[in-house]
Amino acid sequence: MRIRESTSKEHDLIREVHRNAFGESEGPVVSQLACDILVDETASPVLSLVAEEDGKIVGNIIFSTVKIEGYQNGITAYILAPLAVLEEYQRKGVGTALIEKGLAALMEKGAALVFVYGDPAYYSRSGFEPAMPYDLKAPYDLKYPVGWMVLELQQGALEKAVGVVQCASSLSSPEYW
Repeated sequence: MRIRESTSKEHDLIREVHRNAFGESEGPVVSQLACDILVDETASPVLSLVAEEDGKIVGNIIFSTVKIEGYQNGITAYILAPLAVLEEYQRKGVGTALIEKGLAALMEKGAALVFVYGDPAYYSRSGFEPAMPYDLKAPYDLKYPVGWMVLELQQGALEKAVGVVQCASSLSSPEYW
């Protein structure tokens, strides 16, 4: 398996990965979100990685920039959303490999924090922990608050950051939360 940054010519392939991974009920919404984030200037800079197997894109992960409302010291933070792996490649480590490669790339870029809203059992394996004890609030009231998680990439960043996380325009709809 090869993991690399996606290109602008691959948006339709990325859309199909998300549509397949999330199925008929959520696939159309999540696949559109993925494509919207990739062209959203308020999400910039964006890190989009694809996993390839035999020249076929089998997974995608997107990290977009977020700001922490009221935090003035310019902390660099991202949110992981969305992550998808083709159904036939799930439970084979593709998602974990995408997360690890993405976190390493963000660390190299100087990111301090990464947020995610997802399954705590899954994301805690990559080092994410609940964000609520740090007083880092999600942009909306959450149906599953325990899913709002954060990972510290720079030591001490969690001690400095307090406030409401503001996502890119494309991710700022209550339907995603």
